[in-house]
Amino acid sequence: MTMTDVTISVRVDKKLHKKMKEMDEVNWSAVIRHAIEMKAYNHPRFVEMLKASKEIDRMRERYGKNKGKTGTEIIREWRDKRQ
Repeated sequence: MTMTDVTISVRVDKKLHKKMKEMDEVNWSAVIRHAIEMKAYNHPRFVEMLKASKEIDRMRERYGKNKGKTGTEIIREWRDKRQ
């Protein structure tokens, strides 16, 4: 665990807990962590943020150092194109 990690608690019923104990070879923390990551990274808001990030990267490649435009100029240009 690193300094940026946090601990959460998860409640399960006794029947499920017994089944988990029977499978002592399974790293349940890793299973739960993976399930949470999959849910979070497939959430619509995260997907939209990822798309926006990729679009910004694409714009930087297209208009970046070679064109000498600032981020503000790029944003203004795209806003003007939408009108």
